[in-house]
Amino acid sequence: MNNLIELLNTNLNNVNFENIDIKDDISEYNNSLIRFENYVPQESLKSWFDSKHVYPNIDPRHRFIVDVIKKHNYRKIIDLGAGAGCVSKSVFMEHKDNIDELICVEHNKTHFNQMNDNFQNNYKIVPPIVKVNAKTINKDILSVLKSYPDNYFDVGFTCTVIMHIPYILSIMIIKEMSRVCRNVIHAENQNDMINCVVTGKTQLKEQYCCINYETIYKKLGFNFETNNRVKDPYANCYYVYLHANKII
Repeated sequence: MNNLIELLNTNLNNVNFENIDIKDDISEYNNSLIRFENYVPQESLKSWFDSKHVYPNIDPRHRFIVDVIKKHNYRKIIDLGAGAGCVSKSVFMEHKDNIDELICVEHNKTHFNQMNDNFQNNYKIVPPIVKVNAKTINKDILSVLKSYPDNYFDVGFTCTVIMHIPYILSIMIIKEMSRVCRNVIHAENQNDMINCVVTGKTQLKEQYCCINYETIYKKLGFNFETNNRVKDPYANCYYVYLHANKII
């Protein structure tokens, strides 16, 4: 737990978490998952197909993730917060012959059902079931990560997911992600918690703490291959594009 407190205290707003009730905060967030308060599900598959994220029209954030995975030939992959599966679809379409295992984790049942339909039934998507051991998991990210042994995956990635999760749980996810993955990729809003729908009881309410990715991953034993701050072409904000590899 001391290690977790040390990681929490690296936030960019210099907030000290020594006296914050972490268990209560996590419990509040987990309850919100059941109530679906932290996601606004897409209304239909049509809205997903008509969006700017549909392959081969890959969103720049998705493009970054796909290109890193292809460049390094990562074969065992976990997508944390997969949504309707649009990023994993792009990864599969361009890297399918080199994938040994593709795990997509999504707790929201609406998105989870969309993803299963996208991968298995819908004619617009090549289903990753022939050469790939691919499966989707309908559980929260942290519990899924805890079910895998150290260094199980070549790479784990998130795309605009951590930005929807309160700070304490975000750091716990990053810590577990670093344990089970030899490499990590993020495309996230730097001010992760500012627009978060769910706030914990003890999390200083609207006084969110920005994640200091550089310091946290260095403390967790990673080097950065990419660590860029990029203007979002669709909105008035900036994204962190990072790719870090574990020092072994």
